[in-house]
Amino acid sequence: MKKILLVLTATFAVCLAVFAGRNMCVKKQNGEILRINVDDVYEVYFEDIFNPDTSIITPPLIEPTVEDVSAYAPLRFEITSDSTVIPYPTDLDIVSVIIPSKVKIDGKVYNVTSSGIFSCDSLTYISIPESVTKIDSWAFYGCRSLTSINIPKSVTQIGVNAFANCLSLTTINIPQNVSIIGEYPFIGCCNLYSIDVDTDNPNYSSLDGILYNKEKTKIIAVPEGIKGTIVIPSSVKEIGEAAFSHCSRLTSVNIPESVTQIGEAAFSYCSSLTSIEIPESVTEIGSAAFNGCEDLDVVIDNSKENVKFYYWNAKDTITENIETFINVKSVTWLREPDPTVVDASVYAPLKFKITSDLTVELTNGDYNDLNSVNIPAKVKVDGKVYSVTSIEKMAFYDCYRLSEINIPQSITQISSSVFYGCNSLTSIEIPSSVTEI
Repeated sequence: MKKILLVLTATFAVCLAVFAGRNMCVKKQNGEILRINVDDVYEVYFEDIFNPDTSIITPPLIEPTVEDVSAYAPLRFEITSDSTVIPYPTDLDIVSVIIPSKVKIDGKVYNVTSSGIFSCDSLTYISIPESVTKIDSWAFYGCRSLTSINIPKSVTQIGVNAFANCLSLTTINIPQNVSIIGEYPFIGCCNLYSIDVDTDNPNYSSLDGILYNKEKTKIIAVPEGIKGTIVIPSSVKEIGEAAFSHCSRLTSVNIPESVTQIGEAAFSYCSSLTSIEIPESVTEIGSAAFNGCEDLDVVIDNSKENVKFYYWNAKDTITENIETFINVKSVTWLREPDPTVVDASVYAPLKFKITSDLTVELTNGDYNDLNSVNIPAKVKVDGKVYSVTSIEKMAFYDCYRLSEINIPQSITQISSSVFYGCNSLTSIEIPSSVTEI
């Protein structure tokens, strides 16, 4: 290195003698040109930039704007619009890279607005410019050597599986402008112990390294490196899809009474989890919620009839599913089914209308062929139990074959003309619960 500097210095000295009386021009990164009269130059030398805080010699941090993309070896760029491009690595063995904010292709300048996809096993460092607004789906999938990454505040979207299988990633910060985070963004990040969200972010929040929605009513992602016991806040209503998946060092979790839904694969492959108690408040549990928890004893403070098991199929509709507890050690239900509850969807031909959060009304229907009717005290509609408290006006109008009807103690109101024209009905017992006819 010293020899090279001596040669360069000697070369400059010769140039000064030859070009005396002329200007020496130096073009800067930003395009500015500095002109220096050669006659005023006494000595030309190179000076390292010294950082007194760390006592380390460091190069200046300059975000490159590529003049000639064909000569920019680390990356290639795909034009996505009249003004934007996406970067891709030219070599999957790349170790470090600085993504430019702008590139020039065939004389035209384009903005780099997406991260591109870097599935590079050897990548240890990447610099993302402020021009980027989207971290693409699968952007850093399988970047096993990446220990940290700085997401700029310009980013508004993080795609599906964006950081999946980044085995060396330990922490990650979500900036304030991120409004969309795709599914499974950190799946397979087995050493990730903290996900931190900027406090000014209006869409997401974090607590003890766990990713929530802003209101902390839903758990979105728990870092897989977390260990020990987790106490879920009482504000949480939903444990999201795959939220705790692959948290293999998690030994205990406390689910509060506020939780009503546990998502698909929510606790899958939590291999150190040996027991979990699901409160009575939970009425929906997704498919494979505890898959791979082979030593897990599940205790549910409810009856099987009061909990709906589901998975999201291709048509995006809830479908009954029996694989919720596949591979677990045991499942214990603490409550027996309520014999007074019937499923409204299969209790033909009676029809019910929801009138409040807790009640339904027996409504008009095609009851003309019925000889007898047994009105249930409670019905289940879409997995939720309601009390049958009223009978709609003219509900059994002109049901001339009806000779017997049983009205439960849950009924408080019988509307007008309910049994008008029921000529075969010779007697009826009105329960003491009825206050209005």
